[in-house]
Amino acid sequence: ILDAAFKNASINGIIETSSGSISLDSSQPPQRFLSYFFENFMRYYEKSELGKYIATSVSTGGTFIDVGANLGAYSLIARNNGLSAVAIEPDPAHGLFLKRNEGTFGTVLNVAFSDQRDFLPLYYEGNNPGATSLFPADAYVKGEGLVAVETFSDAAKRGDLGDPRKIALIKIDVEGFENALGFNFGGVFRTINVNTRIINENIDVIDFQRVREFANAVVSLN
Repeated sequence: ILDAAFKNASINGIIETSSGSISLDSSQPPQRFLSYFFENFMRYYEKSELGKYIATSVSTGGTFIDVGANLGAYSLIARNNGLSAVAIEPDPAHGLFLKRNEGTFGTVLNVAFSDQRDFLPLYYEGNNPGATSLFPADAYVKGEGLVAVETFSDAAKRGDLGDPRKIALIKIDVEGFENALGFNFGGVFRTINVNTRIINENIDVIDFQRVREFANAVVSLN
């Protein structure tokens, strides 16, 4: 529908932002959407509760961990507000887009996060192909191939997330695997800054000390 409406419009192959340029692949519908509506797209996310939270409640110089980055809107908001960003996105097309523009969005990891390492299928919501999950559910369709699955703890220990002491905010949007993800932080909690906040896209902020206590209790049971 959009392609028909904009058939006489030129597709911008490069978008300039305050954090760097974004290179688009016009063969991918989501990236054509960015070409048509990038300013509106970013304005929507900047005005969202999470966008405003990133801009006003997180100190500059810290690191934003964007678990389930999609097209990287929140990572870009973080970069535009003086934060480092690590975008985690398992969808191959979105991951390739982010990786191609890593200088703008921040560090990009083309993996999914869960409670153990594996290779698993990715499921796509039928009416919203941008919504993906490792968890099969109604209205989700199984994608082709497998995606790499990592744990937060392993990624942090390898240094993929930067200095754990600088992590200021972790956004989790993994469509059904939030609970599984929570079990893989493990001993990393002992090195993350005590002011770190873990949050979902709806701004349900979990107090870090409560999460630390929960994680330590889980570890002690094992």
